[in-house]
Amino acid sequence: MNAMLRVDTVDQVAVVQPGVVTDDLDSVAAALNARPRKTLRRKTPAEALNDHLLSIHQTGVATTS
Repeated sequence: MNAMLRVDTVDQVAVVQPGVVTDDLDSVAAALNARPRKTLRRKTPAEALNDHLLSIHQTGVATTS
């Protein structure tokens, strides 16, 4: 029996069977977020965000003065 019945990614809602707790959903989300993505050049979302933030930090931010 599948505990997760439906996931609506637009509204960020998961419809689950009774008895499924938040910890179960958190573990599924962690597993999905740890997967490398083709659109991120085979990096995980966390790795891509880290690279982006490092590139911003290294190049600096434009100022108005």
